[in-house]
Amino acid sequence: MHKSTEALVTRLQEAVSDLSEWPIPEQDSVDTVGLLRAAEVRLAELRRRLVAEMDGTETGELYRAVETRSAKRSYNTNGLLAQFDGDLQDLIAFDAVRLQWQWTGLQKAANEWDVTLAVAKHEISDGDPDALVGEVWTRRVDVKGLES
Repeated sequence: MHKSTEALVTRLQEAVSDLSEWPIPEQDSVDTVGLLRAAEVRLAELRRRLVAEMDGTETGELYRAVETRSAKRSYNTNGLLAQFDGDLQDLIAFDAVRLQWQWTGLQKAANEWDVTLAVAKHEISDGDPDALVGEVWTRRVDVKGLES
């Protein structure tokens, strides 16, 4: 690693270490989170730019680049069902397809068919005797700049 790059990275690591050990006053929490998030974004942009220039075979003094590949697939459900004679239950049994329920559409269908959707306040599985839907709510707090 070039000495000037190493010096900058070392300063960054030291600053992160100092900040991690520093007791942040409660009144500074929101602004600190916002500023940390802004720094994370800038560092992530730098990391993505550097990674984009790599071919996956580079080796440094401490790390090596490792290329991984993945495919994101989409499916023509109607076309596939036509090829498999519309046998959805068998395809589900083969674990070739999994249903993805959509809450809004399910509510509309339930209203149309006069079905009561019993909702449990926990995760459920197939065959649950008490509920047709399980829901677990999570909470996330994000911090955004005042100028947004």
